[in-house]
Amino acid sequence: KEKTNEVVKFLHKGNLIANYPSFKNVIDDANGRRIILAEGVDEIPDELKAMVGDVALAPHEIELDYHNLSLQELMKKFLPENCVIPSAFETIGHIARLNLLPEQQPYKKLIGQAFLLKNPAIKTVVSKVGTINNVFRNMDLEVLAGEPNFETEIKQSGYRFKLDFSKVYWNSRLEGEHDSLVNTFRENSIVADAMCGIGPFAVRAAKKKNCTVYANDLNPDSYKWLKINCELNGVADKVKCYNLDAREFIEQIFKDGGCDYIIMNLPKIAIEFLDAVAKGAKEYQKTARMPICYFHCFDDKEDGHDKSIKERAEAVLGMPLAHITIHKVRDVSPGKDMFRCSFDVSDLFQTKD
Repeated sequence: KEKTNEVVKFLHKGNLIANYPSFKNVIDDANGRRIILAEGVDEIPDELKAMVGDVALAPHEIELDYHNLSLQELMKKFLPENCVIPSAFETIGHIARLNLLPEQQPYKKLIGQAFLLKNPAIKTVVSKVGTINNVFRNMDLEVLAGEPNFETEIKQSGYRFKLDFSKVYWNSRLEGEHDSLVNTFRENSIVADAMCGIGPFAVRAAKKKNCTVYANDLNPDSYKWLKINCELNGVADKVKCYNLDAREFIEQIFKDGGCDYIIMNLPKIAIEFLDAVAKGAKEYQKTARMPICYFHCFDDKEDGHDKSIKERAEAVLGMPLAHITIHKVRDVSPGKDMFRCSFDVSDLFQTKD
């Protein structure tokens, strides 16, 4: 028995020992210790014989269940050999969201159950049905496994956010962008978040930069959770919440004296709302402070993203941009990228047509 550790180390080094999650490969035996070898090993290396002397091989049957298999190994048991095994998923509190390929669809319930079994913190597994094409940006979700409970809580960068994932938009992959953009703000600034969702920018700006924030979203459910999240993070006194159309909100901000920063984080259509920025700035340029305008957008040009985005922005603004800063945020899909763009609204009136 005193040789056990030495033998196990040797067997691991040569990948000769049974190695499954939550599996005991050394068993006490009346004659010493029984060590379970990897399937297919049917010969004892001479080095091992020299190490322990009296050693023998004997068949040993074991029963494995999902505890003893990795997620990938578990799905190999029921997916066809030529089917891609899903691995990546987004976690939203207790919810896991999968993007399944067409070839995986016939096995979606089994795939969902596998994710549920191998991730104890996950209670609900869903997949998106179709594309997000409604004005409120919420997804049609199909429950693949677990309980149909979409209300959850997320912890991100020290902040807490509650939401109903079936009724509002959330993307956990944007945590870095939420942090990065707010880090550009000056302390004690005035921020207008025109398409704020449940408040990832608004809460950060108020909490980290002590900003006064005017936060707006058209979706009444986003508006509901925005107010809850401001309370949850202790910034309800610094964030004023609105449930308006973004154009109406932006024009109201200029009418009420302007701000230091405008955020428009709706990549699919935010660029289309630049006309409201131009209109508000023109009408109130003598009475309102002129902000830095941030907007997110998608672009699918193979190259020349900067030129493409600048031309699109100028077309909506109805005037040229002397300068625009364009920063790539992430790859969305093959040939489609997400960008953060910014310009100083005061520059609009220093540029000749």
